[in-house]
Amino acid sequence: SNDNIRIDFYSKLFNDTLQNSLKWSNNKNIRKIEGRLNLETSLTKDTDGKFFIKSSISPDSIIQNDSVWYISGSKVSGNTERININGLYLYNNYQYLRLNGDLGKEKDDVLNISAKNLEVSTILDLVKFRVLKFNGYATGSAQASSLLSEPDVNGNFKVDSFKIDNGYLGSTDLNIGWRNSDKSIFLNADINGD
Repeated sequence: SNDNIRIDFYSKLFNDTLQNSLKWSNNKNIRKIEGRLNLETSLTKDTDGKFFIKSSISPDSIIQNDSVWYISGSKVSGNTERININGLYLYNNYQYLRLNGDLGKEKDDVLNISAKNLEVSTILDLVKFRVLKFNGYATGSAQASSLLSEPDVNGNFKVDSFKIDNGYLGSTDLNIGWRNSDKSIFLNADINGD
């Protein structure tokens, strides 16, 4: 199969603001992947004299495997030590993914992630995870701290209609996380069936 994706990037500097547009498409009619992300970014200095970036993401839409997703307007700001994501929200008719918080080096730099009815296979397709085939609809939340140094990630999700390699397991409660000691993902599952 041909997994080529065309990526176009446009940039324009106007009154100390950089306007960027990123577009991508796999140019297919089936399992279509297409989108656009528009950013306005300004570069300033903070009170300590360090460079500080402020970006606004414009509302738009993307297509992932023929499903239309919408992006809310949100703000991203930061420097080399901390990045703040304020209200990044991706959604379609019955699913959403929301990111809010800080990516940084300290334990109190926490990124909050929440999801509702998110198709597990869609997320795994995005990161090209193909060792096992997971399906189901995840609802829950995760917290990730000190992502720019020693990540600590923990989350709890309820997955409805959970399948592994097409084997139906039913309703499942998942506790997931990142283990720094051996740089691995851990997963604890409580399979409830239906």
